[in-house]
Amino acid sequence: MSPSQSELLHEKLVQAQSSGRKSQARIGIENNTSATHAPGEPAQQEKENPSPKPELSGKIYHPQTAFNPTEDATSDIKPAAENDASFNTFTLFLKLPAEIQLNVWKFAAKPEPRDIQVTLSKETINAVDKGYLKAITPPPAILHTCHDARVAGLKTYKTKAFIVERKGREEEEIIYAIPELDTIIVHLPKWTPGLSAPFRGTSATASHTTSRWQDSAHAMWYI
Repeated sequence: MSPSQSELLHEKLVQAQSSGRKSQARIGIENNTSATHAPGEPAQQEKENPSPKPELSGKIYHPQTAFNPTEDATSDIKPAAENDASFNTFTLFLKLPAEIQLNVWKFAAKPEPRDIQVTLSKETINAVDKGYLKAITPPPAILHTCHDARVAGLKTYKTKAFIVERKGREEEEIIYAIPELDTIIVHLPKWTPGLSAPFRGTSATASHTTSRWQDSAHAMWYI
C-alpha cells in the first residue's frame, strides 16, 4: 500500500469516529428531552399549547391582609377621655335580678370605721343654759339612697335618738354609728358656759358611749 493510500484510509477512520461521537451526543440529548414529557408527546407542542392550570376554589389567602401576631393589637384602641361619665354611671342596675341588687347593697353596707363629729348648738341657750347636740357628720349615703339600700344599711348602723329643744319645740336628733368601729368627736364651742377647757374637743369611741346611751344627752359626752 502506497503512502498516499495509507493517509487516505487514516483520514476516513478519523471522520467515521467523529461522526459516531456526534450521533451518540444527539441521541443523549433527545433521550433527556423526552424524559421530561409524557411518552409520545413532543416538547415543542407543550410549549406552544401549555396545559391549563386547575382553578382554585374557596377563599384565597392574601398575605397582605393576614393577621400579623407581631403587630400591636391595641393600635386601633383610642384612650378614653378623662373623667368620662360612662365609667361612673351604670343605668341598668334596676334591670338586674332582685337578689343581685340586694347583694350589692349588702356589700355597700360593709362596716368601715368613721369619725362622727357633733357639736353643741346655742340657738336655744338662754338664762337656764340650754343647748342641744347637733350632728356635723351627715348620715351614711346608703341610708338615703333607696328603700332596699336603707334596709341593708340599718342592719349595720345603730341609731341613737336625742330629744332636743329647738326654738321652743322638741325635735329628734338621730346619730348613726357602729359602736365597735366608729369614733365620736365632740366639738364644744368656747362660749359653752360651765365647762372647763379639757372638755372642749373631747373624743370618745362609740362603743364606750353606748353603755351610757340611757343617760342624758349632755352627760353622755362628758367622759
